[in-house]
Amino acid sequence: MRESWLIRDYILSGHEGEAGEVGTALLEDRHVEDHLASVNDYASEKALWARLKAIKHVDRLDLTTVKHDYINHDPEVTKVFEDFVYYLSKVIANVSTDVVVLNTTVLEILPQLLTNVRESTAKLTSPSRQVPIIATKNVQSAALLGGASVIIHQALGLESLKMQFS
Repeated sequence: MRESWLIRDYILSGHEGEAGEVGTALLEDRHVEDHLASVNDYASEKALWARLKAIKHVDRLDLTTVKHDYINHDPEVTKVFEDFVYYLSKVIANVSTDVVVLNTTVLEILPQLLTNVRESTAKLTSPSRQVPIIATKNVQSAALLGGASVIIHQALGLESLKMQFS
């Protein structure tokens, strides 16, 4: 999970783009007792696609087929997505922030997964710690557009304006 963070009007990406990087944190496997692996091994889009390729025995995924299989409750595909939601929710529940913005292709393909992530995360956090979880609408350009927004604010002398989300 590679992240950049927007903090007080600054985009921070840290060393090698890893500001606030949680991908190397460890998660306990929900199926294998006493087995730990990194967040990237469980809750990244790369790991999700790898698991789907493995269960489908293919080298390349057809995302239309994946979506069809998920919507039609293919048990193997559903299980992979349930695990992805579970692990992603575990990560989100342990992050202290005002809002969580998910920038991932899988939520563009299957937007109903965002509802699953929200519900799963809500079960893992106390009501006082729950934060809004939103998904970007333009995954490929989100970081670029965020950077452009900061530059435009500076160029127009609008640094004091706060971004608001509704």
